[in-house]
Amino acid sequence: MDDYVSGMLDESRDDMSMKGVSPDPANDELFTVNDNSPPLNQDDGDCFHTMVTKLLFLSERARPDIQQAVAFLTTRISKSTEEDYKKLGRIIRYLRGEPSLPLTLQCNNVHVIKWWIDASVGVHQDLKSQTGATVLMGKGSACSASKRQKLNTRSSTEAEVVAVADVMPMILWTRQFLIAQGYNVERTDLFQDNKSAMLIETNGQTSSGKRTRHLNLQHFFIADRVKAVEVSIHHCPTDEMTADFFTEPLCGAKFIKFRALMLNLSDDDGPMSNSIGPQECVNHECPGAMHHLPNEARANHLNPGLMTHARFIHGRHASQRMGLVATGSLIHKQ
Repeated sequence: MDDYVSGMLDESRDDMSMKGVSPDPANDELFTVNDNSPPLNQDDGDCFHTMVTKLLFLSERARPDIQQAVAFLTTRISKSTEEDYKKLGRIIRYLRGEPSLPLTLQCNNVHVIKWWIDASVGVHQDLKSQTGATVLMGKGSACSASKRQKLNTRSSTEAEVVAVADVMPMILWTRQFLIAQGYNVERTDLFQDNKSAMLIETNGQTSSGKRTRHLNLQHFFIADRVKAVEVSIHHCPTDEMTADFFTEPLCGAKFIKFRALMLNLSDDDGPMSNSIGPQECVNHECPGAMHHLPNEARANHLNPGLMTHARFIHGRHASQRMGLVATGSLIHKQ
């Protein structure tokens, strides 16, 4: 999407990028709302709406590194202020400094799906929490989510349970999608950093005490999926929780670390930009990766032992991205 990013940067106003470039799309004040900030006039508000909508399309297609910042700005469209306009400008400056970062997907194991889910408690002005999630089947984020929760929670444990409940339909869909492609999905691993939430999600009301007994029954649906062996829950140290990338604004070394993981970058200063032309993909050997594909699907590939290492300049929506990971389909030059 080089041309898309370039066109969007050309359309951006001068006052959005007058300070050069930014090393990251948001700072630690992303979720802070200043009630005293003047509201945008009609012209500036329309510009804000247009740019955020374009950024949303970009973040969903090929740039998960801006997904969290854009997700927050979408909640401000109807009440945008000058402060929000400055936050939009920071994203534009970040893209001006990194206009061509590719999302590269590399599948190592289609039989084990790994999800990371986290929540930031009460970060929004209405004290609702932020859910973040991503799925990796090798390298690069095949699917991700960053969204505000729809109800208020009283603790980090509650917020994490709600986060898993919010993402569970996507987790189950991913599993069923790969099964429909002909793969034998052995298990789906879900990683969290809150052990109390893990107990509730695994045992349901059995592990629910005075502080969590009020949780809606829909959140104990998670325990049913665990008992059905459709999902298994594991602990992940907080410092290694990759879903933090979608729940809280990261800066410096931590942002660079998780960005490289989400986009599958080999060189953060210019990841593969000199070795691979834009809008291309590269095959890498992954022995037996297509072993469980139906015969008809295998027949469509010259070498069933190759999986796609796709350079997502032309990004795809989640279902298309998962399909490319699963089947090894190529993204040809366009």
